[in-house]
Amino acid sequence: MSKVKAITFAFLLLCSLSLPLISAEEPETLTLTGKVYDIDGNVAERTSIKVDSMTSSWSDSEGNYTFSGITPGVHTVRAYFMNNGHTVVYRTMYFDSDMELDWYEGLNWITAELHDASGELIDDESSNLTVELIEPNHIESASEGKVEFDLLPIGSYYTLQSLTDGNEQNSHYVHFKMLDNTPNHFIFTQGMN
Repeated sequence: MSKVKAITFAFLLLCSLSLPLISAEEPETLTLTGKVYDIDGNVAERTSIKVDSMTSSWSDSEGNYTFSGITPGVHTVRAYFMNNGHTVVYRTMYFDSDMELDWYEGLNWITAELHDASGELIDDESSNLTVELIEPNHIESASEGKVEFDLLPIGSYYTLQSLTDGNEQNSHYVHFKMLDNTPNHFIFTQGMN
């Protein structure tokens, strides 16, 4: 083997051995933790938590769960209550840090986004955007273009109204039945209904 070939071979061998040391930075991942409860508020038996299509995480005998490896952004999360009527609760969640969330069989959240006419999320706090849950009468102000209403019974009917600056003329409505098999997530776009 010539001297040039030997040096080239040694250089390539050295480069191939050092490649695993040169890697892209691992993306940030987040964790969701909490507890699961049955319809009576007792610790729910065997319940799986799943984020998007990732592998499920199971609650322990005390109802605690931990789901790791979540990337920042919007995800669909679900709790499947195996031993409590085989019921499911879905929810849309925005992850920008580790979060804690308790799940209750038979109850679900309502979440909404407020978009401008071009479809961009409205995150201007001065826009005075509100969403009203008409029954029961409850109003939430938008934070970074997002609104959340806490746990409500699945199977009941609700009406949401979005308002800009309290102006009834620019309001949007959605009437819906709270479902268990899909997130109850709505997008209000200015100028569209």
